Amino acid sequence: MAEKIHPLAKRKEELAEHILVSHIICVLVVFLAIMALNVSFKLGQVYLTALYYYTGVVLFLLVVVIPYLSKKFSSQPWTGEALLLVILFPLILALIYLTKGFDGSKVLLFVPVVIAASSYGKTIGVLSALIASTAIFVLDLRQFFIHTVSPAFQIDLIYTGILFTIAWLIGGLTDIERRTQVQLLSLANTDTLTGFTNHRHFYEKLTEELEIARGRSKPVSLIMIDINYFKFFNDIYGYQKGDLVIVEIGRILEGLISPPSFVARYGGDEFAVVMPGINRLEALQKAGEIEEKIKKYSIEGDHTQPGGKITVSLGLACFPEDGEKPRDLVKSADDACYQSKHSRSRICFSVIDQLYSLSQSEKDLFDCFKALLTIINVKDRYTFAHSERVMSYAVAVAERIDLPEEQKTELKYGAYLHDIGKVDIEADILNKNGPLMFEEWEITKQHPVWGSDIVRPLLSLEGLVSLVRHHHENYDGTGYPDGLIGQNIPLSARIMRIADSFDAMTTDRPYRKGMTHEEAFEELRKYSGKMYDPALVEAFINTII
Repeated sequence: MAEKIHPLAKRKEELAEHILVSHIICVLVVFLAIMALNVSFKLGQVYLTALYYYTGVVLFLLVVVIPYLSKKFSSQPWTGEALLLVILFPLILALIYLTKGFDGSKVLLFVPVVIAASSYGKTIGVLSALIASTAIFVLDLRQFFIHTVSPAFQIDLIYTGILFTIAWLIGGLTDIERRTQVQLLSLANTDTLTGFTNHRHFYEKLTEELEIARGRSKPVSLIMIDINYFKFFNDIYGYQKGDLVIVEIGRILEGLISPPSFVARYGGDEFAVVMPGINRLEALQKAGEIEEKIKKYSIEGDHTQPGGKITVSLGLACFPEDGEKPRDLVKSADDACYQSKHSRSRICFSVIDQLYSLSQSEKDLFDCFKALLTIINVKDRYTFAHSERVMSYAVAVAERIDLPEEQKTELKYGAYLHDIGKVDIEADILNKNGPLMFEEWEITKQHPVWGSDIVRPLLSLEGLVSLVRHHHENYDGTGYPDGLIGQNIPLSARIMRIADSFDAMTTDRPYRKGMTHEEAFEELRKYSGKMYDPALVEAFINTII
């Protein structure tokens, strides 16, 4: 599919093309004049005429090609036009002098004035008209001492008036067009509510910063900021009050972030902060400042929010560790932000970041996890976020019952991978708005088997096979896929069964509202001894409370 060109970019491109063609025509007129003024119809001087034409064509090509090349290879956009004026002005003045002030040759001074005015605007255009007019009068100075009323002087006054009129008109139109382009570009790239960079322009600026950082081998940190329970706030107080919250948080961010870092309005209740040259530790400190500052912010109605305050969740990702492309980096930060909503910490790194903190003996797990986590995230956003939350619950219970470090590590990794088998289930089944049909349910029940098959060939994950396979076994033997009973179910799988069920109960899904923690606790107790290990149920509830 062809890339869609923004209307403003198309307008700018068409205008630039129009001006370029006009400049080429102007230059062509000058050299046609040079050749025409040297035409000879005498048989003995035909070779001179041919020589003039040849010289004129070569000069024309040089005058057009040299400015074009200078513009192409120079970082300054005005280099080509400036070089063109430097070449043309002396050339035309020399032509006027050699033709002994022939009035027709003076018309050519309109060419550099038109080029200057259309390229640089009214001020430079009028200045070029002044230079051209002065040159005319200087060249005709000897006429003033010969004639009382010099015809050349009268014609020069007319030329001067026309030169200034053209410079004023064309330069003024050029200035108006440029101001209009700047205003339109600002409207296209700016969020009207906050004045920050909008979603579309955010990706353009982030792409530029990553290219610069790649060339200089510098880091770039990205913080994604999401306002918690903002939809709930809007539903109670309306969108106008919600807009006030957006504006105030924007002001807080503006006060904390200084160039070259910048803030963008990423979405309805999301902001993004891009910090070139800032490493992970510095970015984490800045994220902490943002969180604390927003916590102190107070607005009418914030008492209805959980905790009685407007709060935010923050996710941090860094280039190049968490992604080398803009969308990969945003995805890592967004995943970390999503995770932070379901953990005790409001500032989270991406899942991949957590793997970097493993001990050296665990490093061989990294490549395996990176590939598998990517599969989960691409397949179903709920599955990925669900795995993140289950990990936090399972590890908390493991710490409460004093499991050995080896089993804690197994639980942590297993929590991320327990639903990996869902990659073999079609997305329309995973995201269905309503209860599953019998056939769909039978397919879904196969994911523990498929998941264990996926991790089995990976020798570094061999100990997780039983956890992934048995995390849907019930304590009374009614679970799947193998119908194991009681203590025959691996301990890590029994913990996972409770954590997995609790998160499924308390998470909103397209077809139902999630339970409160208290309602979910009652459900766990109701099925204690049937679906869940009774001792682990109480340990889990006491941990979460």
